[in-house]
Amino acid sequence: MKPTEPIHPALRILSETNMSTLSSVKFYRVFYVDPAPLGNCKTILSFSDDTPALIERQVDRGRCVLFTSSIDRDWTDMPVKPFFLPLIQQLCRFLTGNIAEEIQNETLVKHDWQSSCPEDINSLEITNPEGTRAVLQPQFINNEKAFLYNDTNLPGIYSVTVDGKPHPQFPQKFPVNVDTTESNLDKIRQKELTALMGGTNLTITTSPVSEGSEALMGEAKKTLWGTLLFLTLCILFVESFVSRK
Repeated sequence: MKPTEPIHPALRILSETNMSTLSSVKFYRVFYVDPAPLGNCKTILSFSDDTPALIERQVDRGRCVLFTSSIDRDWTDMPVKPFFLPLIQQLCRFLTGNIAEEIQNETLVKHDWQSSCPEDINSLEITNPEGTRAVLQPQFINNEKAFLYNDTNLPGIYSVTVDGKPHPQFPQKFPVNVDTTESNLDKIRQKELTALMGGTNLTITTSPVSEGSEALMGEAKKTLWGTLLFLTLCILFVESFVSRK
């Protein structure tokens, strides 16, 4: 067997040694599934010929997985492999929603970035857009060993490395974006405004004057002030001339 790319979150807990052991599993019997364009299925593990071995599917708000073989020793020797128990435990956590489906697709500025920690990884390096590198140590979050990075004050692309090199069990990069929640410049409707005001009764009045008329009135006001200023200067000039005589 072999994992798909990118590595599914249910497999990130496995060490690099256990990941390489996947290819040593022997299967004597398997059953094939017909491909269907459902759009919500993912292959977690596949056989050496790329035939799906472990498939995930979204069902309403839940998830299910299908293993296209059996854990019977007459079908495979997978149950005696060292990765079998951690894999089953991680699959159960994933199906019950105790681990994230994916490493965050979008991390916002000043929000945390989190990733599961495989067994054989003791540190992780994060490099921000300015080139500053931070070394993370694993910690326990909700009884799960994970890496947590919270220095996301700069928007941009952050790099992830282990011992200075990309690691297959982590994304090479992740983006940190600015929160665009309050960046919608569309005109707010009265119903939405009332909801934001906690149901307060609002009366919204609009001016019958069009934007074009407002622009003309503004221009007229500017022109009138200029004329008045010019007349004032003329009066002062005439007054000074008369006072001299």
